[in-house]
Amino acid sequence: MAIRVLIVDDHVAVSQGMKAVLEHKADMIVTVLSSALETMKLVKEADFDVILLDLHMPELNGMELAQSILHEKPESKIVVWTGFDLAAHMNLLIEAGVYGFISKASSTEDIMMSITAAARGLSILPVSILRQLTKKVEGSHMKEAGEKESIQLTEKEQNLLKLIAEGLTNREISEALYMSQRAVEYALTKLFGQLGARSRTEALMKAKQYGLVSFQTL
Repeated sequence: MAIRVLIVDDHVAVSQGMKAVLEHKADMIVTVLSSALETMKLVKEADFDVILLDLHMPELNGMELAQSILHEKPESKIVVWTGFDLAAHMNLLIEAGVYGFISKASSTEDIMMSITAAARGLSILPVSILRQLTKKVEGSHMKEAGEKESIQLTEKEQNLLKLIAEGLTNREISEALYMSQRAVEYALTKLFGQLGARSRTEALMKAKQYGLVSFQTL
């Protein structure tokens, strides 16, 4: 069964040329549009297996158009097709739900393979983008590990967390630890700062996440 492809690009000669190549070399039926507004109208009326979308469009930019299409039809399989660097838009596009990325400088075979893969529900990421994502994940893990290593709780802070977990108020904590309420408030502020927490619940969750407590927190 032929793959139904919609190419959205304001460079008509480029998209018409790609249409001719895809229909000649692959089992694909290709529709070409150069207007974001026309695209939205057609997407509401017809179904496509894959939408090949340029990022730089008049009326709506490619980012806005992708979001609008996915809002209208969340199941749409959009592959971003562009000649520009994707680094600045990569995270937003992935979060929006696009299926992949392909450079206009790619070979016809690579473009056909990307369309076919997307039609099958597979995501397409160039190696350059995959490396960027890998570096971000590694950096995130290193940061988290560094945060864990830098946090060391005193026995008093451990006891403070335990009493928080038991649901005691500041006044009750002050009585249990023989501290003034002002001292308890100061200790809590310091503890929250160490854990990067804004509430008692978040402090308990982070302490448990970092392995800083041995008792049941939640």
